[in-house]
This record gives sequence, structure tokens and C-alpha cells, in this order.
Amino acid sequence: MIGAVLAVFLKELRETLRDPNAFLLSVLYPLLLYPGLVWATNLWVEYQSGQLVGETAPVAVVGEAPPDVLAALAAVEALDVVTVDDAEGALAAGRIVAIVGVTPGPDGGLDVQTRWRSDLPVSSRARSHVDAALTEVRTARVAAAAATAGLAPEHAKVTVTVQEDDASSLVGWALSMMVPFVLVLNGMIAGFYPAVEAAVGERERGTLETTLVCAASPSVVFAGKLACVFFIVTVATVVNCGAFLLSLWQLLNLLEVDQKLVVDVGFGTWLGVLGCSVLAALVLNAWEMLAVIRARDFKQAQNIASGFLIVGMGAGVVGALEGIGPELGFGLVPVTNLVLVMREAIAGRDIWPWAPIAVGLNLLLVAIPVLLAARVASGEGWRVGAPATKEGR
Repeated sequence: MIGAVLAVFLKELRETLRDPNAFLLSVLYPLLLYPGLVWATNLWVEYQSGQLVGETAPVAVVGEAPPDVLAALAAVEALDVVTVDDAEGALAAGRIVAIVGVTPGPDGGLDVQTRWRSDLPVSSRARSHVDAALTEVRTARVAAAAATAGLAPEHAKVTVTVQEDDASSLVGWALSMMVPFVLVLNGMIAGFYPAVEAAVGERERGTLETTLVCAASPSVVFAGKLACVFFIVTVATVVNCGAFLLSLWQLLNLLEVDQKLVVDVGFGTWLGVLGCSVLAALVLNAWEMLAVIRARDFKQAQNIASGFLIVGMGAGVVGALEGIGPELGFGLVPVTNLVLVMREAIAGRDIWPWAPIAVGLNLLLVAIPVLLAARVASGEGWRVGAPATKEGR
């Protein structure tokens, strides 16, 4: 009995190791995943550190700021004190990252109002620099007041009050980061099985040859199958988006947070977000169908298609990372650029000219698999699958 079990075990192990997809997903992928993650994380940390070197944050000072306050802010290398006509508008558009309002107070004190944006890392860092500069101003004024009154510094009274106001919404920021990734991931998952079924399932059922004898080219047949996947992905994305927003609405209601954060995004923006998420899923599913079209069986096709889920998840994660923007070259990375466009649109930031570039590039990447399918599907491989490797050869 033990011998029979061992024989079956060795036979199954041999067949599994002969399957390149099983070896890739079961052995190589786990082996390379964590070193790859560590390497990528290290590169990202080094990149972020490099970004901080020489970084200057534009900050607008409004009100009757005393010379010593202006001098203290100007002395900070990481701050660029600028003058703007519409400080609130400039902060909303991202032309400045913080507003510092200064009003002289009694006894040599100051009343300071700092307005910043928590959704911009550079704005958070600018707030820290402003706080440090104001601390130096207070220390200098305390020392001057103590010297004038002949007192020890700890007995001098100089009040510097600082009120901070976040110009962005934490919920709105989380919405812009979460929604694109969730919708793209749901779209990929929704299209995963239909794409594999459309490419391989009909051959396993023995009905593919009947479909191919119709008066249509293989590329038209492939496009028709892709259109079916597109329909399923569209319906699933719309339903998922509606369910997500309704759940968020209810959660905000329970937390007694203003639900206008969801509505304020605008109906047109939500339509654009839905379109971009469907397009991202369609790109991945189209290439997935092309990759599995000659798989030997449904199992092998699923193994191959799983790699596209990993690629899609990675593209979504990169698009959701803080500090990643289309201007850094990611606006030309397929799928990732769509996630970035959705994120920026929900956050209310300018998406021109990256939106048309991202949409055009991804539409092209949907058309290419359809054209390549004519060459792949015209051969015998689509009808019978890739030739299997037999034992003993």
C-alpha cells in the first residue's frame, strides 16, 4: 500500500514539475516574490529620499506678518515663500502647499493660522517646517522680552498661538486612493473566468470548430468573444461601484461624517472613473485571452491567466502609492496610468493632458490582441490547443 502511494506520489510530482506553469507559480514565483518586494521597496525608499533632497515647498503668507516671521520662514531651505492673489484657489489647485496667516498679538505674541493639505506629503512636510520656524520665532521673542524686562527667559510671557486647518478631507483622500484600485481589481476578477472560458472552454466542449466555420474571420470571432467579456466586466464594475458607494454612504452616516464627500465628486467624474476602470480590466482580459488561446486545457489556461491578475494588482497598487504621479513617467504605463487618472479625478485635481493619453494608449492595447488573434487563431493551435509533451519523449 505504501509502495502504491509512493508510486502515485512520484508520478504526480513528475507531471507537475514537467508543467512549466506549475513550476513557475509554485516554485519560482514564491522564490522570487519576497526578494523582489524587498528590492522594489528599497528602490522606492531611495527614490523618496532623493525627492526630499532639495525639495522646496511653495507657501503663501497672508496677513500682517512681522519681519522676523517672514525672515524665519525664508531662512528655511525647504520652504519657498510666495505671494499669490487667491491663496485658497492656489492651495486647491496645488500651486502652493500651505497658507500661513499671521496676526500680531498682545505682549509681543502672534496669532497664526496654518492651512495645509493632508493628501499631499509635501504639504505635511511644509507644515512641520512652518511649526519649526515659528518655534524659533517664539524662542527669540521670549529671549528679547526677558532681556528687556530683566527677567529669566522662563518668566517672560510671549504667546504664540497656532491654529491648524486641514484643507483636504481624509475621507476624500481615502476615496481617491481606494476606489480606483478596488474597481480595477473587481473588473479583472469579474472578467477572469469569462475570458478563460471564451478562449478555451468552447474547444473543450467540442463546439469551437462549429463556431469557426461561420462566415467570419478568426479575428472577428475573437472580437466577439472579447465583446462578451467587455459586457460582463462593464456590468460587474457598475454594480460593484454602486455597492461600494452605497456601503460608504452608510458607513459615513453611521460615523456621522458628511456624506456630501461622495456626492461632491460629481456624476460626470464617476462616469469617467467607471469608464477608465472598465478599460483597464478590458486591457488585461484581452491580453489574457490572447495568452491562453492555445493552452492545452482549462487548467493550464487558468494557470497562465493567474499571472495577469498579479500584473493587474501590481499596476493598481503602484497607481495608489503616495507620491506617484503621471508626470513621473507613470502616465505612460498601461493600466497604472488609468488608475492615476481616476485617483486624480476623484481628488479634484487636474488630469489634463494625461487622461486622453492614458485612454488612447490603453485603447490601442485592446486593439493589438484582437489583431494578433487573427494570426494565432487561424492555425490549428486554437482548435486543438498546444501540443502536449508525452512521457518518454
